[in-house]
Amino acid sequence: IDELDCDAHVRSRLLAGAGCSLGPPGADDMRELVSSLAKQRGLLLSERQVGYLASRLRRDVSFVEEYLERVSHLSRALNAPISLPLLTDAILKVPPS
Repeated sequence: IDELDCDAHVRSRLLAGAGCSLGPPGADDMRELVSSLAKQRGLLLSERQVGYLASRLRRDVSFVEEYLERVSHLSRALNAPISLPLLTDAILKVPPS
């Protein structure tokens, strides 16, 4: 921003947006993230299942979204309810990053 040829008013507007960055969710946020993203997809997870996933999934919003899509697909394809074994199978099918 210091290298841009602009007046103080424009510079102040640019600086206001420069300080905000989103990082990966913290450990404390994972339960709520998993629960919210699951509900958005119509997946009803128990508190136990949410805790299980929150402690095992990579802290990356897009990864959690892809994982939940995989769970939904597996549940439909196998015509099986969402259970801890199904959640584990979906984790095991995740390609390494």
